[in-house]
Amino acid sequence: SLAHDSPFGVSRAAVLWAVGKQGEAFGAFKLARHAFDKLGHLRVPENWLQQIDLETMMIQSKPFSDREEHHFICYRCSTTNPLICASPNGADACVQCSHPFVRSMRSFDLL
Repeated sequence: SLAHDSPFGVSRAAVLWAVGKQGEAFGAFKLARHAFDKLGHLRVPENWLQQIDLETMMIQSKPFSDREEHHFICYRCSTTNPLICASPNGADACVQCSHPFVRSMRSFDLL
């Protein structure tokens, strides 16, 4: 599970905070909303709580979807895939045909 997949010394709360803030900055509002929601279920330092609550309320005023240019297109079935992985096994794959995505190690774009 996630507890065993996390690298030692990396705070899950700090990663979710960074994903939420960057998602909001780039217009990936659905991704940011998901990150802040997950962050709300973790135990965080007391001085983070007010800022997390503020960001969670502010993201609610944004659209409920990511900008279209942030979605991935499966080159096998031409389905538009969201940034958040919705496959049952958590793999980086198409939500329609389950074809795995192959990414460039230079830019992480789909090949």
